[in-house]
Amino acid sequence: MPSKAEAEKKHAIRRARERYRLALTDEDYTYLVNCIRKQGQKNRQRMPVELVERQSNRVSLYDIIFPTVVLRTVYDHARGRIVTFLPPYSTDVSLS
Repeated sequence: MPSKAEAEKKHAIRRARERYRLALTDEDYTYLVNCIRKQGQKNRQRMPVELVERQSNRVSLYDIIFPTVVLRTVYDHARGRIVTFLPPYSTDVSLS
């Protein structure tokens, strides 16, 4: 049985395929997570990430350009993971 982290990653990758028709690899997922993690660091190189909305102390919505598509992501700061990909321009986390 996969761990919670693996199950969440598979869910997010499945949603990216369903909502954006992208076949993300594990490496793509890790790249996207790292883009969000590095987004707030000083002396960082320009990352293709924009904070859309902070929904709580733990969860935020980010747009990430990958490679030419804007992906709307739900990121869990406590777990350090992308939880899901929302439909474009959506802010409704209940759609996860």
